[in-house]
Amino acid sequence: MAAFFGGIAALDLRLIGLWRQVPVRLFADQIIPWLYVTFGITFVSGVALFLYDPVHVGSHAYFSFKLILTCLGVGNAALFRQSGYLMSLPPDPSSAVRLHAHARIVGALSLGLWTGVVLCACLNVEGVPKLLLR
Repeated sequence: MAAFFGGIAALDLRLIGLWRQVPVRLFADQIIPWLYVTFGITFVSGVALFLYDPVHVGSHAYFSFKLILTCLGVGNAALFRQSGYLMSLPPDPSSAVRLHAHARIVGALSLGLWTGVVLCACLNVEGVPKLLLR
């Protein structure tokens, strides 16, 4: 999850406007395959952990909210990808293309959603087991 979040955060920060000297399309072309692989690994390991004890994992306070944020994050990325906006940018590093507000909003929304997913995962951590050790 950390590898996926790091990659998506870097792409979102570039969409928001950081690192203006880096061409968005070249950066996205290099990082998106990495995001697919790391999301796949994260998804498979998450499903495996859930199936290990679904009642216990599903009863965590923030589990449902985490699933909703994950679906919204994937949906946001899919809509942005389907709009074709990112691929319409010229790949030439010398062309100074300023991103429209649409890309900055999508990047900020994505960063917020995935930060929420990580925050919910951290809040689901259980406390110390309540056992009396004698």
